[in-house]
This record gives sequence, structure tokens and C-alpha cells, in this order.
Amino acid sequence: MRSIFKNKLKFLIALSAVVIFFNEVAVYWLASLNWPSIHKNSLFYYKNGSIIHDLNDRPVRLLLVADPQLIGENDEPWFIGWLARWDADRYLRSCFVLANSYTKPDATLYLGDLFDEGLKATDEQMDRYFKRFESIFHTHKMFHDYGIKQIFISGDNDVGGEYFGDRNNRLEKRFEKYFGPNVDMIKFNSYIKFLKLDLDYTSNFYSGNNRKHVQSLINKNVRNENDMDDDKEKYTIILNHISLIRTEPEQLFNLNKDTGSGLIIKGDSHLFEIIKFNYAKNRIEEFISPVNDKTNNFYMLSLKPEKPNKGVEWVYELSIPTCSYRMGVPNMGYGLLTIMPNGKAYVSILWLPSRYKSIKFYIVYVVLILSYFLISSCLKKNFKKINIVFSNKIA
Repeated sequence: MRSIFKNKLKFLIALSAVVIFFNEVAVYWLASLNWPSIHKNSLFYYKNGSIIHDLNDRPVRLLLVADPQLIGENDEPWFIGWLARWDADRYLRSCFVLANSYTKPDATLYLGDLFDEGLKATDEQMDRYFKRFESIFHTHKMFHDYGIKQIFISGDNDVGGEYFGDRNNRLEKRFEKYFGPNVDMIKFNSYIKFLKLDLDYTSNFYSGNNRKHVQSLINKNVRNENDMDDDKEKYTIILNHISLIRTEPEQLFNLNKDTGSGLIIKGDSHLFEIIKFNYAKNRIEEFISPVNDKTNNFYMLSLKPEKPNKGVEWVYELSIPTCSYRMGVPNMGYGLLTIMPNGKAYVSILWLPSRYKSIKFYIVYVVLILSYFLISSCLKKNFKKINIVFSNKIA
């Protein structure tokens, strides 16, 4: 009997190891098999048979991270909160490490809602949240050790802006303490600039002092470019957490006039969408929402060179899905964007595995194991009773 029990125990340990390996390692590798190939010749410039390494003359590859929303310490039930935070953080870390090593980006853009409870967090909690964020995405190491630029914008769960009255200067300053200015112009290379904005639906609009501040950043950048006498076509990419195309038309047209940007990148909706807005026709010209498209396709965007004080003919708004499985959507992913010096841009999504399926798998597995032992125990007891009765009758 002991040998049978030992064999069963060995089998159970081996089976459990296989289940854990599949859910914690294999599922991520299997998901990455469907990721788009980024080693195609069409995405690189070659000179004399070699890849051009100068960042000013070659395509730029961007990894887009939207709405990680690290779980806080207040809203989760106390008895399971620690487990929820540990599992969600581990999922984010596992997926990010794989996506980062696969893409080897030139820059990583974080598109707001970095935390779930930024509004109600104390300063001590926010310090702990930031340390968790750093342990997941390794932003300091990525920049200082590997030279990967890290760019952050705030979201409504970080500083407010979803409801009237939930935004204040203290939250904005605290976010800037960890992640830099909420509004800024970043010159990335000789043909790409990023304009960080923190516009929202309720209180922070593109008007008044906000507009003057952005105009001053743009004018400062234009003066620097004039001093360099660089005749390359330039592309300003706007980063904002919420949709700007769906905001008030006056804001959008003023933004176009001031920046001449042909591309807006956002998070917030937790979904993958591409919208093309035509300024001349004052309407959305194209709308792509490939919800069920998990192929390795690239979508090509034709960006117009910036025309400050004039505006461009159209603008694309690119919405990146959440990378967290806790956001109530079935499809999670990281964005991959490659921008060519000629204005061609290729976008795709690195779709991630469903964590809830793995959790359900664990639950079913545990229930089956417990059921097996319970049934086995009951059968043993019944067999013992039958043997005793049978032995008494013989006697």
C-alpha cells in the first residue's frame, strides 16, 4: 500500500509541475508565436548590405504600454488582496519581459493609468506602488543600462480628470516627482518629437494657460531646430491618455494648428483602435477596430510632416489595449509601432495570453484532485466495511 501511495504522490507532483509550467511559462511562449515578425527587410533601411544603426537615419521602434493599473492596497478584500497584487504584478512582469526582449525597442511609451488607486493613495502607498512599478518594468535599468528611452504620461487614475473635482495640483506634482513633467516636448531624434499632454474630459482642456504653455514648448523647439538648420521632414507625435478626436472640435483644431501633428497615441479605452480624422471634411474618415484580429498583421499609417501654425490634412489616433488582465476586457496586449524617416508607420499588437483561463484551469485542476482523493477515501472506507462484514459472515 505504501508503494502505491508513493507512486500516486510522485505522479501528482509531476502532474502539478506540468500544470504550473504550462500556465506560468508555456502560455506566454505560445502567445508570442503569433506576434508579428519584426525582422522583415521592409522595416529597415540598409546601406551597402548593412543595417543603418544611426538613430537619426533609420526607423524607430516603439513599445507602447497602456493602462497597467497596478492594483492598490485599499479596494481589494484584505484576505485576498496580497494574492491579487502578487499575481497581477507577476503577469505584467512576465509579459513585459517577453515583449521587451522580443521587440528590443528604441523607446517605451507608458500611456497613463499606471496605477489603479492613484487618487486615494497616501504618499507612503504611492512610494510602494512606484517601487512595484519599477520592479515590473525596470524603467531605470532600461534607460541607464540599455539606452531605451522611457516616456510617461499620466491618466485619470493617476492624477484625476474622469470626474469633476477629482483632480488637484497635489496629485499632479506627486506624479511628476516620479515620472517627470506631465506636459513636455521631447526631441527623440532628428525627425521625431513627442508632445506629452495631460488633457482630460472635465477640467484640463487645451485652452488658456494650457495652450500657451504648449505653444511656448513648440516655439522653443522650433528655435532650436532653426539653429541646427536641419531640412529633414519632422513628425510630432502627441501622447495623451484620453481620446482627443472625441473631445470638443475646437480643442482638436487648435491642437492641429499649433502642432501640425499627424499622430495621436492614447490608452484609456483598453481596446485597440485606429481612427483617421480628416480636418478638411471635419469628420472621421476611417475607423479600424480589429477586436478579433489576433494575426501578425501590421497596419500601415501614412503620416504627414508637421506643419506648425498651418496644420495637417488628417490625423491618426491610435488606441492601445490594456496590458493588464484586470481591466474587464478579454484581449490584452502591448503596442508595437515602427516609424520610418519617410513618414510611413507600421503598427501591430503583441497579444497576450488570458490569465483568467489559467486561473480557471488551476481551479478545475484542484477540484479534480480533491474530488479524486475524496472519492478514493470514501471507497476505501466502504471496502473496509464490506470486508469486515464479509469476514464476520465467514466466521
